Amino acid sequence: MPLIEGCKHEIEIIVPLDEVNHQTEHVIADVRKKAHLPGFRPGKAPASIIKTRFKDAIRQDVLEHILPKAFRKKADEEHWNVVGTPNLTDIHFHEGEPLRFKAEFEIAPDFEVNNYRGVEVPYAEPQISDEDVDKRIEELRERKAEYVNEDPRPLAAGDHTVVALESISGVEGDPIRSDDMALHIGNPETLPEFNEHLVGMSPDEEKEFDVTYPAEYGQERLAGKTVAFGSK
Repeated sequence: MPLIEGCKHEIEIIVPLDEVNHQTEHVIADVRKKAHLPGFRPGKAPASIIKTRFKDAIRQDVLEHILPKAFRKKADEEHWNVVGTPNLTDIHFHEGEPLRFKAEFEIAPDFEVNNYRGVEVPYAEPQISDEDVDKRIEELRERKAEYVNEDPRPLAAGDHTVVALESISGVEGDPIRSDDMALHIGNPETLPEFNEHLVGMSPDEEKEFDVTYPAEYGQERLAGKTVAFGSK
């Protein structure tokens, strides 16, 4: 274990890919239970849409679960008497790869304390810079950001998009409306009619087409129905 100075040490920790995948799937499942997306009952939205729509929040939650746990496990294995909170840096978190990061921390030295009564200990107020505040605000913005269409080019297979839909016919009662339905074009979990008709559309373009819902579709009102939609 490299010694930086005094009691400060630095070590690289590698978290196996299967452990990272397990935690990621656990977080996705938790988000899926709580997410409310147009066109899907709670807990029924495809995992691919959840991963795209809440990508930054999922990443943050996975790191918040794995990093401290991995460090504590290593510290327990090595019987380190860690003082304070470690500084975690050089985080490499990429899909399909083990998670790697470095931890800088201090270990309490072994010594005998004599004649300590009356010793004055200086105290310094923690300093928080404008840069620290800006960084935290940006992190919160990323987690709360909404997915919107910004690319001017026509949609193509593989794109993620948000569309506004309103039913024209095919269902009883009030029309079905959605202003922010997230779709992954070309994904097997996306209904074929959406894959077919959205390809080639440009932002703000309007189009009418029919969508046939499978008999086992999650919304009883749509199950087995052919619905005419107008989209943009």
